[in-house]
Amino acid sequence: MTRTPLLQRKIRTKRAAMIAALGADNVIFIVARWFLMCGSAMNYFIESKTLRKRYLVSYYNSLQNMIRMVYESDTTSVVNIRMNIYAFRKLCQILEIRGGLKSSKNIQVDEQVAMFLHTLAHNEKNRIIVNRFQRSGEPISRYFKLVLNAVCQLHKEFYKVPVPVPVNELEERWKWFKGCLGALDGTYVKVRVPESERKPYRTRKGKICINVLGVCTRDLQFIYVLAGWEGFAADSRVLRDAISRTNGLKEPTTFVMPVKQTVKARWAILRDVSYHPLDSMPRIIIACCLMHNFIRTTMHEDPLDNEVLINHKQLANDHDNVISTIETSRGWSDHRDNLANEMFNEWNEGHAH
Repeated sequence: MTRTPLLQRKIRTKRAAMIAALGADNVIFIVARWFLMCGSAMNYFIESKTLRKRYLVSYYNSLQNMIRMVYESDTTSVVNIRMNIYAFRKLCQILEIRGGLKSSKNIQVDEQVAMFLHTLAHNEKNRIIVNRFQRSGEPISRYFKLVLNAVCQLHKEFYKVPVPVPVNELEERWKWFKGCLGALDGTYVKVRVPESERKPYRTRKGKICINVLGVCTRDLQFIYVLAGWEGFAADSRVLRDAISRTNGLKEPTTFVMPVKQTVKARWAILRDVSYHPLDSMPRIIIACCLMHNFIRTTMHEDPLDNEVLINHKQLANDHDNVISTIETSRGWSDHRDNLANEMFNEWNEGHAH
């Protein structure tokens, strides 16, 4: 059908109107989209600025807390985390480089380690640590476990390698123990156990504890620790277990049993009932021993050598937390007694002249 000029003009006019309408809609759509994008950008800018402000405030607060708890002075640091600033920084470096500990978005490595050491040193509840470091409870528990894992992972680095007392030893205290690698001692550490499971953990004095066997060098550093046996377990059983383990005690006949041992506690978490679960305690005990070694090897002077804290004193008749002897063969008991007699006789002859 042939279109008349009038019809063609009407069609063109209608098409132009439609195109114009579509063009207007597109313009409105583009403008609306532009406004939405601008609004999103503005919101993102505002949120980013707010988040950045919150982060800076959080970082500033954590820095102030760390200064108050650690970096204010060596005295402050020793009181709160049991080591001076130099030792603390060195420990953080070791745990970060070789222990795999990492800073998170909100908590740096040094704060993680400080919270861990403060918990060991003072055995405080989680809510107290929350107040001390101005952190929520969940991160504190999580980072405690991370630092504990890092410390225990480096146990070979922190344990002292034993060196026998040489045959030509002339020092009066040690010349009687030639070839000796160290001294064995045991102790009880109180733990929290459900009522229905307490029986095997009950000691002769009725306390709920686990049995800990430790071996120290003559400079009071740990070379081996076995923790986890129930308090009811006999000391000889714990010793046999330590010897029979693949990575346990080596050459046990070179160790001498002390006649009497005093257990020095640097960490309150070992003196009192811990708030941590039973299955975590063996590793916590080992971590305390490893940190004890680190302090003695890193600091020029161990604060415990010249300071006895009032709260750490033990009553003279309170020996329930100490195993004074480890059951041994008659031969080793005789050897120990003979050494004591020889030492006394030499001392007596020296004073007679």
